[in-house]
Amino acid sequence: MGAIDSLVKPDLIAFAILDITKKPTLDTFRLRHGRDVTFIDIQANQTQETETYKVLVINAEGTAIYALAGRPSPENLDIMEWTKDGAVKLSLKDQRQGVYIDARRIFGFSSLCPYFYTLLGTSPSDSKSCIVLGGRRTDQDTLNPPKLTCMLPQRGSPSLWLNQGEVSSSIIELPPISADVAPLLAVATQERVLLVTSDKLVLITQVSAYLTCDTLISMGSLCVSFFASNNAESRNRSSMQFLCCLNDQFKNSKVASMQAQKQRFYKSLVCLASPRSLFLPTFSSNIL
Repeated sequence: MGAIDSLVKPDLIAFAILDITKKPTLDTFRLRHGRDVTFIDIQANQTQETETYKVLVINAEGTAIYALAGRPSPENLDIMEWTKDGAVKLSLKDQRQGVYIDARRIFGFSSLCPYFYTLLGTSPSDSKSCIVLGGRRTDQDTLNPPKLTCMLPQRGSPSLWLNQGEVSSSIIELPPISADVAPLLAVATQERVLLVTSDKLVLITQVSAYLTCDTLISMGSLCVSFFASNNAESRNRSSMQFLCCLNDQFKNSKVASMQAQKQRFYKSLVCLASPRSLFLPTFSSNIL
């Protein structure tokens, strides 16, 4: 467990897969070891009576990724049985130092074919973090799923190195402008927000920001909004801001400000309810 309001979050050590669409039949659930997970997609089998779920999991050491396949139990269709369905040892090297990168987070994006996956890793030589693009999938791959190795970053995959001590807390895909144009990715760290291309990880624009909430909100194909404070010491005074691909004078500005109570730190769980409205439930903590 990490400290509340810590700028750098610790690695996760376990996860659970829960089916929230059905009434639970058990009061317990199984914990599995792993640093991070992402769903691949839902694939109906040939009979179309049951569905198969798949997730990619980074192992607890950050050295390999394995797949889990979930299928309804033959004895009870309301219970999902999860089994390993392939594993790959990661061999991503930090070309600067010649050491292997430890995987820490995995992100999946699927609003535009070909689908792609992104890893966040750390070099043990200097603890610098980097974002690495995984393999891309096509429409044909959806019908005939590719091997796990084809979906993960390979040697020479595009990468983006972050600053010393900087760690990405959130990465989202912005809506594509068209089917022929690769969408942009919005990246949040404890120091800044960036917009990068999703095919080469080329930096388009960035702004220094002390985020008070990890959530990034898409505001179209070229703009992202977020909650941030002026500096690390004033995290109880938050404002909603945006970053877009316009020139420097108009690329970043405040949308709204929120003043928290004295000695209370607020975090917002934000989602875009509609193109013109936001949903902002909040909670607070007196633990400093």
